[in-house]
Amino acid sequence: MSSQTSFDENEIFKSPTDFSLKEGEIDINCQKYLMEKERVQRTIDIYNKGWDKNSVNTVNYWMDYLSYCCLIYHFYLFKLKKIENYWAWTLIILTSLSSTISLLQYNNEIEELELAINISITFLTLFATLISAWMKKQNYVEHISELSKYSLKINKLKGEVNSIIREPIKNRMSYNDFISKHKDEIVDCISVRPLISPMDWKETIYIISKYYPELAAYEYPWKKIPNYGENAMRTFEHIRYKGLWRKIKHGYFCKWFLCGNSRFERDIATSILRHDKQFYEKLPKSDFDSRQYDCGMLHSYDSFKCEDSNKEKFIDVTTI
Repeated sequence: MSSQTSFDENEIFKSPTDFSLKEGEIDINCQKYLMEKERVQRTIDIYNKGWDKNSVNTVNYWMDYLSYCCLIYHFYLFKLKKIENYWAWTLIILTSLSSTISLLQYNNEIEELELAINISITFLTLFATLISAWMKKQNYVEHISELSKYSLKINKLKGEVNSIIREPIKNRMSYNDFISKHKDEIVDCISVRPLISPMDWKETIYIISKYYPELAAYEYPWKKIPNYGENAMRTFEHIRYKGLWRKIKHGYFCKWFLCGNSRFERDIATSILRHDKQFYEKLPKSDFDSRQYDCGMLHSYDSFKCEDSNKEKFIDVTTI
């Protein structure tokens, strides 16, 4: 590789009192410096296939948000499935009891028994009808189907993007090819999401933070925003147990009597979150899970600088 020294970069940024160049000469030197820097950057882009720190940071932000949405919707999907299964099973039990009791109607000798059977069948049928209407009104089946499709789609996209940015530069597709292939799909998954009420969203964050802290510490924004999980747990409990009726409904007094108003569980989750976040922060840059992970770029702008006679000079990349 042949090289050619161009000029001293420090000479360009001296104050006007430090040299006697005219204004026109200063402009020429600035233009030369900018052209030299642009040539170096073009060569770096050729080596790195268009990947630089800005593009990697952008893709990492997309990955963080995709991972966040993936986690939230995954937990919310199984929460809806649990609720739908509970009411569906209750409906099956009520209809089965109603059908079984109706078989006793053939015994007409005891009027009291016949009256009790008719009343039981009436109430069981009424409850079954109300539950069926409630499930229809809540659209559990439609929501679960929509969330399942979205969850599968975003999981697949997350896996594809993660596999690309973790590859070394020599095996990775160019940044332009990546943008043309995945950007529209990423923007679509981030912007067009299934609707979740603010309370359900907050409850999902609360569940993850309190009962799955080892998973939350690895994900955005728990690993980035200080005390994100701890604040979510406190604010959700404040909203959930606001007022006497809500405290009775959600068993606030029982939890307070048994485990100190759930503070013990929250303290355990907080300690696990802090421990795991500190662990991930200390990972070396060569580790895939490190926040400062080396994205695998072969060259950077600084790598083209060399020391010569105690002056910072550049390699003439046109001769590479």
